[in-house]
Formats: sequence, C-alpha cells, structure tokens
Amino acid sequence: MQAVRPIRGRIWRFVAPVLFLFLFVGAQASAFVSAARGLPVLRHARDVRNLSPAEASRAYPVEVRAVVTFVDPHESELFIQDETAGIFVFERASVSDQPLRVGQLVALTGVSTPADFAPAITKARIHVLGTAPPASA
Repeated sequence: MQAVRPIRGRIWRFVAPVLFLFLFVGAQASAFVSAARGLPVLRHARDVRNLSPAEASRAYPVEVRAVVTFVDPHESELFIQDETAGIFVFERASVSDQPLRVGQLVALTGVSTPADFAPAITKARIHVLGTAPPASA
C-alpha cells in the first residue's frame, strides 16, 4: 500500500515557490519602476539628502549600507547613517527582516521621497547584516 502524502504538504510545495516569487517581485517593483524611468541608483545618504524636494518626489531608487543610529518602533521613526551622512527612513512604509536596534549594520533598498525637513527614504526593504560601530560622517 502506498503512503498518502498529506494534502498540506502538497499544497505547501506549490504555494512556497509562488509566495517567494510574489515577495521577490514586490520587493523589486519600486526599484524597477524607477529604473524604467532612467533614474540612477543613489548609493549614499548624502546623495538622497542633496536632492531638491521636486527631485526627491521622483522616487529615485536607493541602495545604501548604513548603521541604525535611532529607532522608535512606537512612532515608526528610523535614522540611519553611512560614511557620508545621516538620513530619515519612513519605517511605517518599510519592512525589515528582523526587529531593528541601534548599532545594527543594515543593507537598505528603497526610494527617495520629500519630507518635512530634508529628503528621506521610503518603501524600504531592510536586511540586517550584523552589528557595527556608529558611522562617522
């Protein structure tokens, strides 16, 4: 008699690759749209901060590696700093692969946006790489 594989296992075997593909495509969508418009990828916080409000609203793709310098999950506030500058990240519109803490080294992809004080980053995908000493600007 042949063992019958549980339906749950068969469904997961189909759903897992589809779910992965959906999440991967979603993560790349905003960068793809910006790249399709011919916008260059900004790789430093300083480059985002130097944008005018009109330029920042064009949603330039952003890819930075930086250190978390301030995070308040209750207020959805996040600041990161790379070797060039510090910058605000709209945490509410972003996702992280683990809870964020001061001193973590992160790889962040997102898009530029105008903000109240200076251009910022939004719709970020944040991947924690480990810990690092605070960056100096």
